[in-house]
Amino acid sequence: MQSALTVLILLQTMREEWIKSKKKNYENPIADIMAGVIKPLLNKQNSLEAEIRMNWNKIFPHDINSKCEFLKLTFKNKTSQCCALHVSVQPAFAIEISYKTAQMIEMLSVFLGRKAVEEIRVVKR
Repeated sequence: MQSALTVLILLQTMREEWIKSKKKNYENPIADIMAGVIKPLLNKQNSLEAEIRMNWNKIFPHDINSKCEFLKLTFKNKTSQCCALHVSVQPAFAIEISYKTAQMIEMLSVFLGRKAVEEIRVVKR
């Protein structure tokens, strides 16, 4: 009787460990997995746009990112390293954001590790 109980306990612990090992595979959020899959598929220009778009709230403080939204990046040509960032701004904040463009370019350069944006174009909503 005691050996049957020991076998039952052993089977229960093996089952629990198997369930734990299966759960480990599903703990990563899907965003982490998809970023690793999608990023290599994008070309250099699109990956820069995706990186800025995904990290917009991390790059700029709340007083900036609450007043403007990312629209697009435009490159002069296909081989160009620097681009223009287009942001959409409410008309009431357009002057304030236009004064902060140099500061925003610096924040982008620090985040990206290089000067990728040479100008910011403010578009009123």
